[in-house]
Amino acid sequence: MATGVVHHLELIEIQKLSTNKINQGLIGSPQEVLIEEPSAKNNNLLIGRTDNFKTTIVPSAGLRVGDIVGVTIVDARGATLFGRPVRNAAFAT
Repeated sequence: MATGVVHHLELIEIQKLSTNKINQGLIGSPQEVLIEEPSAKNNNLLIGRTDNFKTTIVPSAGLRVGDIVGVTIVDARGATLFGRPVRNAAFAT
C-alpha cells in the first residue's frame, strides 16, 4: 500500500476512536432530537438528529417525522446515538 493511503487509513481510525469516545461521553445526557425519517432497517425505530447534528435512533411509539423530542442517550455505537424519549409528548414543528 502507498504511504499516503496508509496515512489516510490511520487518520480515519483515529477519527473513529475520537468520535466513539465523545459519543460514549454523551450516554446519560439529555438531548433534543428532530425526527427526520423512519428507520429503513426497523419499522419500530425513527432516525433523527441532535442540535449538534448527531444521528440518533429513537423508538417510534407516538412520534412522527418533524417532531422534536427530548431524549436521554442510552447507548452509542460508532457515530450513532440511541435515545429514549423522556417527555410525554413530542413538539410538532
